[in-house]
Amino acid sequence: MGVQVRTIKNSSSMTVENLGNQLADWLLQDHNFSVKRKGWQDNKYAVSVNKSSFLRQISGLVFEYKIELSKTDNSIVATVEDGDIRKQLAALGLAWFVAWPLLVTAGFGMYSSGEFREEIFSKIESMLNLNLQNTQDTDSEISRSSSSQSTTLIDINNGSEQELSALPGLTSLQIKQLIKSRETRRGFKSIEEMGEMLGLKPHILLQIRPLVKFSPIKIRSRLDSAHAGGGRVVDY
Repeated sequence: MGVQVRTIKNSSSMTVENLGNQLADWLLQDHNFSVKRKGWQDNKYAVSVNKSSFLRQISGLVFEYKIELSKTDNSIVATVEDGDIRKQLAALGLAWFVAWPLLVTAGFGMYSSGEFREEIFSKIESMLNLNLQNTQDTDSEISRSSSSQSTTLIDINNGSEQELSALPGLTSLQIKQLIKSRETRRGFKSIEEMGEMLGLKPHILLQIRPLVKFSPIKIRSRLDSAHAGGGRVVDY
């Protein structure tokens, strides 16, 4: 019985308040503790719980825990304090040998030996590690999604006629007009500019908007243009 303090390395984005609330839920759901109080106290997030299901046998005798959490730069400082049942026995006027069989039945050995304090510290570590893993998985998914999106967007200013034909709502005539117009304009700067030139309706622009990008146009040399068109450059 007593107080134990531990500094736990924290690389996750979990806040102290979220950690405290998850810890309270775990004590309530997995260990049948009642949550007496949770909230900020002296710049620490405190969770107070007790267990009194066996008090029908010993009136007024409870297991109590108070957990305080605070955050430093890269760590969580956790303080776990458990109530001293021996003091409660004395206050209730119960002899130790009278209460002992009931305490054993209630699991007192695990609480008195500090095993449960260690379980609380271990749970805090696993919650932080799980949150870090979930954050990393989310970041990786966002990165993959962004990468996939950037590689599949159709470049209005440099895309081929075949690539542009994949856009919804554009006719082959409009695509040819787009290609011709982008060369004289030195490229389009926005989808609004492109839509105005082609006379596209608003609902078509809404469909196209997430599918395209507008990179600086790549101006080909006269010689490249002639080769691409199958002709030749003649100097007079």
